[in-house]
Amino acid sequence: MIDSSQISVVVQGPVSSITRRCLLSVRKYLPKAEVILSTWENSNVEGLSFDKVVFSKDPGGVLLGEYKGKKYYDNLNRQIVSTREGLVHATRPFCIKFRTDMIFTSTRFLRYYDRYPKKLSLMNFFERRIITCDSFTPNPERLVPKPFSPSDWFHFGLTSDVRKLWDIPLEPKEYSTWFCHHPHPPDVKEKDIMRYRAEQYIWLSCLRKYTDIPCEHQWDYGEHNRELHELSLVNNFIVLSREQAGIKFMKYGIGIRGWAAFYTHYEWQELYKKYCDPEFPITPDFETKAKKFLAAQIKKRKWLDKMIAFFDYRYNRITEAWNSEQRWKNLELLFRNAFRNLDAISTVSKDFSLLSFPKEVKRILVIREAAIGDVLCMTPFLKNLRKLYPDSKIDYVVVDWAKNAIETNPNLDHIYMVSNEHILGKSWKVALKRFWFYLKLSHQHYDLVFCPTTQLILKFPLIFFRKAYKVGFSTEPKERCTKYNFMLDDYVYIDLNEIPRTRHVAVRNLEMLDLISKTPIPRTDKLEIFLTEKERKTIDQLFERLGIQDSDELIAIAAAAGSAVKSDSVIKTAPPEKFIEVIERLRQNNPHRKFFCIGAKSERKYVDAMSICDETHVFNVCGLLSLRESAELLRRCSLLISNDSGATHLASALSIKHIVWFGATDDVEFGPYLNPNAVVYRVHLPCAPCRKNECTVSENDIPKKSQRPFCLNLIDTQQVSEIAEEMLRKKKFMSNLVFQQ
Repeated sequence: MIDSSQISVVVQGPVSSITRRCLLSVRKYLPKAEVILSTWENSNVEGLSFDKVVFSKDPGGVLLGEYKGKKYYDNLNRQIVSTREGLVHATRPFCIKFRTDMIFTSTRFLRYYDRYPKKLSLMNFFERRIITCDSFTPNPERLVPKPFSPSDWFHFGLTSDVRKLWDIPLEPKEYSTWFCHHPHPPDVKEKDIMRYRAEQYIWLSCLRKYTDIPCEHQWDYGEHNRELHELSLVNNFIVLSREQAGIKFMKYGIGIRGWAAFYTHYEWQELYKKYCDPEFPITPDFETKAKKFLAAQIKKRKWLDKMIAFFDYRYNRITEAWNSEQRWKNLELLFRNAFRNLDAISTVSKDFSLLSFPKEVKRILVIREAAIGDVLCMTPFLKNLRKLYPDSKIDYVVVDWAKNAIETNPNLDHIYMVSNEHILGKSWKVALKRFWFYLKLSHQHYDLVFCPTTQLILKFPLIFFRKAYKVGFSTEPKERCTKYNFMLDDYVYIDLNEIPRTRHVAVRNLEMLDLISKTPIPRTDKLEIFLTEKERKTIDQLFERLGIQDSDELIAIAAAAGSAVKSDSVIKTAPPEKFIEVIERLRQNNPHRKFFCIGAKSERKYVDAMSICDETHVFNVCGLLSLRESAELLRRCSLLISNDSGATHLASALSIKHIVWFGATDDVEFGPYLNPNAVVYRVHLPCAPCRKNECTVSENDIPKKSQRPFCLNLIDTQQVSEIAEEMLRKKKFMSNLVFQQ
């Protein structure tokens, strides 16, 4: 069999995102081959693997017309120039003509090269046959009566033979628009305006160097040229399927109708047996039978032909989008246009300005379902959003257990709730429930949608809001379009490698508004929670029942961190004994102090297990109060001591005195926001904040995996008590200090 050292590979065409894979596949399957890249002047070939590069002046394409916003060109002369110039530099005895948007999957084509030695002298113009593929090599006896059309995707043969094939003149310009000035054949319904297809022009131009061929246009096929077509194909080519050839076209997929129209290798073998070797054994294959059957059905049933054409076109566009450099953005664009403007993907740019900002914004949707703290950190955003669009309707999507934090916000018109079922559980079930929920919500026809999250499953339903301008977060730089940002029209970039972070999550939310506002949004609005008379009465009744006096000094304790009984919150939760020690120290200093342990219902058992709530001086109100009722309780307290949790953001909204303990999490991103009365307490370790779910640091320097960060075990309760006493002594404690041990 032929060795790869005997082969030159001419890879021709424009340089695209696929070209690198193309050249690497050549190196993989033909490691000793001479690789020649033939492309256009000023192309960026940096980082590509080749032995020679040939730069040619782009001859340009001929405009054929415009359809659905996309201009169509006849690029045949581009292919002729780049192929011909590349072949000039081939130095090996055998040569492959290959496209820059294809890859090799094997070298199976070499097995077929010597398998068919016999030839006729009639219509024989090459020393040996050239291998080509079945794609766009139509059998004129079936659906597409276009003779003399061997595929131009892939050619393998003697270098001298391949040069003969491509040593042809450029296509005259008038051929590209031939049927704009000449009548179509009477029995042809196609609107194609070219005299010949590209494959036909190449082969007919080569044949006409040696003999006359009766073929006036691309549909000219009948008794007068049937035998010439078959002889020219069987004497000069070997037709293989893409699998047999070991090649894969990466630009788009071939539809059903095209598949049914193309020759099979078996049909080429039938021609070989008919004209060259009557004794050659061949075995019928299922593919040929299936193609013949399908072609017959398409001819009989017009509805089937239309249906297949409908799906073929969409399949081609979807696969073209999938294989493109801007894969995810192109797919989203197809969906957004509901397959009406399918060809618009050719205009996709990298600057995420594909969909223009709506001229009039009547309806806005904000999707931030998550935890209490995340919802509260949206309040400065909502306040400024209302300033930007005072007359627009603003709706909000929130998880049911966080609704209480935002339902009284005057900047919102309507709130939609999602349950835990849309967030927690098996991923496929969650995805289906979310998709159904947002599919129905998309019928509200929003003009503007905000979704500040980096989690794919939370923002993937944005694809349903096809006509809305969508803004959110992404961890991908703006020059990269991936599955994590394709559904967004613009976004705030979050660098995951930035540890610690440089800006608070509330600031990031405001940056979304910077993207759509003519002037920068101020960073002066603090977090907000809007309490009502109902909450005041509830806390009055609670204090009356517990015997709380006006002279009592109230201190709130948030010992858990978002349902601390769950493993994913342990990284934010200090050991319970640390809170017990602080409470006991503060009680010793002032016996008139009363302590309220606040939290969710799921945290009640966690607090009970601390065995410190005597219901006289220390009260466990976890689960007894709503979120806003807890906020009213906090408002009446002199101090809050907490982990990094939703209580941190409640304290910021109320501007109360607050000591918050941080361990593995980032206080810059999730700490107190614009609260001058807050103190962040962090134990200084070189690894903090690590932002990891497991800690390997231990007191004896032996790595040991633990869910609770070791730094939280090092909290000095005496130091915390001293800071608390100082804050309680002063009526106004103004501090932005971060205390580190």
